Amino acid sequence: MRQHYSQHNMPDYPDIGLVWHWNGQRPAERWHTDHTNRECPPAATMLYGVEIPSDGGGTSVANIRAAYAALPAAERARLDTLSTVNSLDDTHADTRTEDMEKYGKPIVHPMVRTHPLHGSRGLFPSEPPHG
Repeated sequence: MRQHYSQHNMPDYPDIGLVWHWNGQRPAERWHTDHTNRECPPAATMLYGVEIPSDGGGTSVANIRAAYAALPAAERARLDTLSTVNSLDDTHADTRTEDMEKYGKPIVHPMVRTHPLHGSRGLFPSEPPHG
């Protein structure tokens, strides 16, 4: 899937986005699901560490199906009725105009999605707006 912040694409490989923490960059500091601003989000995302700091830089992954299953039935029923509105984050000073035009349109997704192959249900959270 094409990266939506093209200024961070790996040269000659537009499907690979580079993530770093230098010069004030703070990518993905909050829990989120990748590419929620797409009509059809990817089935998977991969993260490959090239340079890993000796301190900090931790990355965690959450099981959205286990999180949903662990909720009380009343909370699952409430979340089943909710949707999220997702858009490209326009607070990045270096976001390109063409990326905002192509990927910035708000997309609505259900808060709880059903897996297309095995029917299990899982939370589909979006990163909250920065502010």
